[in-house]
Formats: sequence, structure tokens, C-alpha cells
Amino acid sequence: MNRGIFITGTNTGVGKTYIASSIIRTLKRLRLTVFPYKPVATGSRRDIQKLCRAAGIRRNFSQFNPLFFTRPLAPLIAARLIRKKINPKILHQQFNCRFSRNKKYDLAVVEGAGGLLVPLTRKYFMIDLIRDLKMPAVLVASRRLGTINQTLLSVEAMKKRKIRILAIVLTGKTSDLASKFNQQIIAELSGIKTIEVKENQPVPLKEVKWLLQRLKN
Repeated sequence: MNRGIFITGTNTGVGKTYIASSIIRTLKRLRLTVFPYKPVATGSRRDIQKLCRAAGIRRNFSQFNPLFFTRPLAPLIAARLIRKKINPKILHQQFNCRFSRNKKYDLAVVEGAGGLLVPLTRKYFMIDLIRDLKMPAVLVASRRLGTINQTLLSVEAMKKRKIRILAIVLTGKTSDLASKFNQQIIAELSGIKTIEVKENQPVPLKEVKWLLQRLKN
């Protein structure tokens, strides 16, 4: 298993970049050297720039994001519009070349694009990339109404592919009634540790340390 964490989400816009950046900053405070990696980005490279800055990297962002499309669409669609095909093997090779064989970094924090079934090709999805990189995952979800369904479907899909789920992280506002119960119910029904991160707050230090300990087990 690769030494790192894959940050994935139930959907786009649920806070993956925020959670990944927060974890990276804390790991850096713990004196660990982090390799930030965004295999695929569409629309802009803002996400990988945030991850890199959290890791203390100020330039050459593109080497941490090998595949980029300017249109803010699912990667398969964005590639088709410019008559290109995505080769997932390149994403594996880039990761292995720049991280797995590089002793400079202690661990990697990888952020996916969109949700688990975002297509890279007709038969290859973001969830397949997580599986093939052999990385345990943190699943980020919104606290909003409807998140129980989305989260449990995502957990089911990951378990089916034998992806190890370290934790579920719930993000966003806590103003509605559903948000008061989602953490408890998701943890109960999934059997997976569920962490709430308050809006504009970092992932608690104790939780990052807990994730690190889980990586060792």
C-alpha cells in the first residue's frame, strides 16, 4: 500500500480541497514532508495550487497535476471536446515516478476530482484510480440534507472495490436540522469513524494524528 491518503468526495463542491489542505498543513506542522497530488483537474489549477502552498511548495504546480483541461467539466467530456483520450496508466506512472520512488517525501495527500464515479474513460472512473493507486481514502461529504444517501452509496461502492476507508469527514454549515443528526447516523450505519469539521475551521490536530496512526496499522 502506498504511504499516503486519497481525499475523495461524495460530489463536487463538498470541501475536498479545503480538507486536503488542512490535513497537509497539520502534517507539515508535525514535521512531515508531504507530496500533494491532483491527478486530474478541470476548469482551473486552483486546487493543486492550494495543496502545494499548504505543503510549502510555491512553484512548478503543474508537476503535481499531470492532467489538466481548461473546460470545467467531467474529465471524460473535457477530453472529448479537444479530441483527446485519457490514459489512466500515465497518472499511475507520474505518481510512482514523482512520489513512490522518491525518498524526499514522507507521505502523499492525493485529491480526486468530483465524486467517485466521475468518468476518466468510458470504463474507468475516479474510484478505479483510488483502487489502483492502492491508497486508503478519506471520504468528504456535506452536512446538508441528503448526505446520508450520498455518503452510504459512496461507502458501498468503495467497499465493493476493497478500498480501505480511514474516515468520513462532514463539512459545511450546521444551520439546518439534518446537520445535527448526520454525523451520528452516518457513523452508525456505515461503521466508519465520522468527523465533523466546522465551517472555516481546520481538521482537528487529534484527528490528523489519528489518521496517521491508522496508516501505520
